[in-house]
Amino acid sequence: MSVVLGSAAPQLSAFSAGLTGTLRDENGQRSASLSVPLKSFTTGSAARDTKVRAALGGVGAPELTFEGTAASSGDKGATRFIGTLTFHGVAQHVELPVAVTRIGEMTYLHASFPLLLSKFGVSLPGSGDVLRIELDAGLRPATHAVASGG
Repeated sequence: MSVVLGSAAPQLSAFSAGLTGTLRDENGQRSASLSVPLKSFTTGSAARDTKVRAALGGVGAPELTFEGTAASSGDKGATRFIGTLTFHGVAQHVELPVAVTRIGEMTYLHASFPLLLSKFGVSLPGSGDVLRIELDAGLRPATHAVASGG
């Protein structure tokens, strides 16, 4: 998952490999739960990492989370998820366009959407009001152990 802070140069980009979540498909209804720790974002520079984490509110709100359900599925795996995005301790109703592709047992997700920082109580002087979120994830089916007793 990556984020770009600012809408004009200079932009500050950060990447996280800390995304976790589930995609459920039960009775034809898809739902998703995703979470990424804000402290997991890195820019490749320790000084910039400190700036990004401070800007994202990593101390008071340790995660960016999404909980939602698929509202519609279109051609070529285009799906619109509707749910709640929580960032900086503020929950907002959102609609997210997500491309869903299945290859064998793997499911791949791609989403790209803007996040208006002011809606979440975040101000980044000199960076504008838009945080661009880019999400790419590969999901494997969960395996569950079944315990038997006697």
